[in-house]
Amino acid sequence: MVDIERPKASDMFNKQTELFAKKGTFEEAYPDIEDFQIEVEEAGLHYQPINERFDPEQPPGEYFNCHNSRCYGGGVSIGKILQKMGRERLETFETTESCKGYEGSPKGRRKYQNCETCFKIKVTLKYKLYFSALSHPY
Repeated sequence: MVDIERPKASDMFNKQTELFAKKGTFEEAYPDIEDFQIEVEEAGLHYQPINERFDPEQPPGEYFNCHNSRCYGGGVSIGKILQKMGRERLETFETTESCKGYEGSPKGRRKYQNCETCFKIKVTLKYKLYFSALSHPY
């Protein structure tokens, strides 16, 4: 049986049309962030744990994809975490999130179960000084 490449969360996000805001670079999406460190630890049943780090030299996308080869639409939204931190002016944040995808048949027509992958995410932000007194509409 040939293993079919299943679309992940970022694939689905990239196919969506822009309804309220245009898609852009990390700097365009978060102009008030001067520096950041994001660590993602991913653990799943079907593969070895994966650790990824992001910083201004290697920024994340809106989603961090699930690496479970059986998962459809899987991943976690880094963008939602950054938006929450910006609204609340948090400089550090840690969370554990479940994968948003599901395991299904090779073509994705049948849903067998929710993906059991989980993500431990740790974010540290440094805001630009001129934004610190202003509220940014997240």
